[in-house]
Amino acid sequence: MLIGFTTAKANHLATEDYNYNVTLENEIFNLEEQSEANWQALAVDQIQEPTLEDTKKMNVLLYREDSYNAGSTSSDAIEIRFTINGFNGLDDRDAPKMNNVDENLARIQDGELLVLENRAFPEADENLQLFMNQFSTTNYVLKFILPEFEDVKLKLVDNYTNVSHDLPTGESTVNFVLDNSNASQAYNRFSLVFEPITLSTVNYANKAKVSLYPNPVKSNYFYVEVPSNSNADVLVEIFNAQGRKVKTQVFKNQTSNTIKVDNLNLTQGVYYFKIQGKHNLNVTKKFIKS
Repeated sequence: MLIGFTTAKANHLATEDYNYNVTLENEIFNLEEQSEANWQALAVDQIQEPTLEDTKKMNVLLYREDSYNAGSTSSDAIEIRFTINGFNGLDDRDAPKMNNVDENLARIQDGELLVLENRAFPEADENLQLFMNQFSTTNYVLKFILPEFEDVKLKLVDNYTNVSHDLPTGESTVNFVLDNSNASQAYNRFSLVFEPITLSTVNYANKAKVSLYPNPVKSNYFYVEVPSNSNADVLVEIFNAQGRKVKTQVFKNQTSNTIKVDNLNLTQGVYYFKIQGKHNLNVTKKFIKS
């Protein structure tokens, strides 16, 4: 049995009834009746919004096929936000799923059903289990709105048909059909799986080649080892544990494999270091300032 959120937390996120319209990539959701409580949980004034500017958002929408073909609204939807300071367990940035009368779509995380989830940036071999139940017909459409991910690609795995669907950046859809079998209608029929992208030697496996030392950082500087950048500029950014940018530095015409990042002026705590440059150099590392 799936464990529910506490009543107090659910009541905090699902406030008094009202209509709230959300515009999402040209999709307008009229939040009424049983779907209203779920979409209230997505309202900006109800959720602690990540402050980091490069949050990546992924949306999954469930339609009855006839509703999708008629240009009608979805039966249910979820949003997953990937942030530099994201947490793959449960925290206050996640919003619980409220039950609909008809179709339900949610993410299962640690036994909880979520309509809004905050996570760290995805890595290869991550498996995100979806939840669906209370089907009212047999033909459905899943719509995906995906950001561009770095180093990974996303697939939808149908555990009933054993078919995997590649999901490209932007909008895409996957149709599925229910039959009379219990497996066809299983709540955990679908999952989202991240797989590694095979890059050329020039474009990398650079993440493994980027290192930061010393870590923990005891002084007012640290060093970063990177592949040669061939006279390219390198952008360095540092974020605190709350996702707020605390330092930006550009290294012009960088040729050395070693970069000294100094004048940190950081208090003790956990930080995230992001480096960007030529040849798809785009790596984030966690470090500690002691």
